[in-house]
Amino acid sequence: MNTDRAISRRIIEPFERDMDALEDTLTWTYCHSNNTPLTDEELSSMSYDTFISLLIKIDWKQYPDQTARLERKAKRIEQAEQGKKRKTSKKKKADTE
Repeated sequence: MNTDRAISRRIIEPFERDMDALEDTLTWTYCHSNNTPLTDEELSSMSYDTFISLLIKIDWKQYPDQTARLERKAKRIEQAEQGKKRKTSKKKKADTE
């Protein structure tokens, strides 16, 4: 890494170019591990070591509503739990007889 291996040109710039190409779908920013965005100064002096330690925060512009799917999932989980309780109580009854 001490020599010019064009890390920025070969890795960072193509990554940013491809993420920017998704602008109709999402917005993104670099973030530290505590979810704080990088400052302009940090962005301008970003090294490869900094780049690999960052998180990418993505905000979807049009993400489908998941409410109905999550409600169905909760209902299936509840039904499965009730089924387990019934089987357990039937088994206990059979064991005591």
